[in-house]
Amino acid sequence: MSQDTTRLLPLQDWIQYWTTSAEAQSRPPQGVFCIEIKDRSPAGGVLGPGVVAHIWDHLSDQDDEPILLGKIDDTQVVVVAEAPNRWASLAARVVECAVTRGVLPHDVGVGIGHAEIGPEGVELARAVELAAAAALQACDQGIGFKRRGPADERADARSHAIDRNLKAALQPRPDGASSDTGGLRLLYQPKVDAQSEAIVSVEALLRFECPSYGAIPTGELIARAEANGLGEALDRWVLGRVIHTLDEFDARWLPGLPISMNLGARTALRPGFVEAVEAALAAARVDPGLLEIELREDEMLANLEAGSRVISDLTSLGVSVALDGFGRNRTTLSDLRRLRVATLKLDRSIVAEMMSDENVQMLAHGMLHLARVMQMETVAVGIETKEQHEHLRQAGCATLQGYLFHKPMERDAIIDHVLSSEAFV
Repeated sequence: MSQDTTRLLPLQDWIQYWTTSAEAQSRPPQGVFCIEIKDRSPAGGVLGPGVVAHIWDHLSDQDDEPILLGKIDDTQVVVVAEAPNRWASLAARVVECAVTRGVLPHDVGVGIGHAEIGPEGVELARAVELAAAAALQACDQGIGFKRRGPADERADARSHAIDRNLKAALQPRPDGASSDTGGLRLLYQPKVDAQSEAIVSVEALLRFECPSYGAIPTGELIARAEANGLGEALDRWVLGRVIHTLDEFDARWLPGLPISMNLGARTALRPGFVEAVEAALAAARVDPGLLEIELREDEMLANLEAGSRVISDLTSLGVSVALDGFGRNRTTLSDLRRLRVATLKLDRSIVAEMMSDENVQMLAHGMLHLARVMQMETVAVGIETKEQHEHLRQAGCATLQGYLFHKPMERDAIIDHVLSSEAFV
C-alpha cells in the first residue's frame, strides 16, 4: 500500500479492498481486529469528534507502514489482524493517540474484538460482524479483548433457544394447573436401604427437552435459568410438581414414599419461601414429612446465618432437609451444628474416587463417622459397582442411590415398579 492511500475507508470500501486488491491476493487476511473506543470520563464529552478523528488518523499512521482502517461508525473501526496476541499493543496505541490530545488514560475505554477468516473461520464480511460484537463486549472491561467465531455463534444460538423454550415452559397454564409441559419434566430415581436394598424414598430429577437441541444437561439448564432470572420460577415449578406427585402417590395406593428435590439458595433464602411451602403442602393435604429439600453445601456455607434459619424453619414445619454435595467443601463441625440438617448427602465425586484413592476413602469414612456423631442420616449417590455398594454398606452409610440399583423413571413407571416389586419399606 502506498503512502498516499486513504487510510480510513468506509466499511464496504475496506472490505472490497481486502477482497479484490493485489495486496489482498498476495497476503490474504487471516483475521480481523475491531476496535471500539468508549468515553469513560466521569462527566463525559472527552472523546469529541475531533479527538476521535485524531485517534484514527494517528493510529493508521503508526510504524513505518500505514495501516488501512475500515470505519464501522464514529467509535468503531476494523483492521486486518496479523496475530491475535497483538491486541494489547494495538489497544495501548489507541490510548497513546488519545493522550496526545489531552485525554487522561483512564478516561478512554478500548475494546478489541477478534475473529478469524479462512478454513476455521468465516468470510471477511462476517468476520467483521463477529469482531464488532466481540469489541462491544470487551469494551465493558475498560481495556479488554474478546475473540468470537462460529463456535460462539452456535453457542449463542443454543443459549437463546434454551432461554426461549424454558420461559415458555414456565408460563402458568390458564387453569392454574402444574404439569409436564414445554419439554420440562421430572424423573424419579429410587434410593435404597444399604442393607436390604429395599426402596426407602425417591429423588426428583429435572429434565428438559429443547425442540432445537434435544435433551439439555441439567447443569446447563439451571445455569441458563439463573442467567435469565428464571431460577426461582424453575425451583417453584419443581416444588409444585413434587407435591403433586406426593398427592398422586397417595391416590395410587403408594402412601408414605418420600420424595427429595434439589433447591437453589436463591429460592430457599427468599423471604416467604417457607410459608409458601407450608401453604402448598396444606392445599394438597400432603404430609410435610414426605418432602425432603436438598440444599447445596457450598450455597449454605456462603449464607450460613440465613441458611441455618431456613433449615430450622423447614424442620419445624416437618419438612426434612438434606445437605447436598457434602464433602466438596471444608464444612466444619461448628458449621454442621448450625446447619442442623437431617441428612448428609455425600458428593458423587467422593463415591467415584474412593475405590482408587486411599485418601478419598479415608475422607468418606470420616464424613460417615461425623454424621453418626451428629445423629444425621447419610446418603451416597452415583453407586455403579458392587464394590462401591459393599464398601459403603460396611462403612455405615444408611442409604444408597445409583444405576446399580435403579435408573431414573417416569412418575407412573416408578409407581408401577414399587407396587409390583414389593420393594418399598
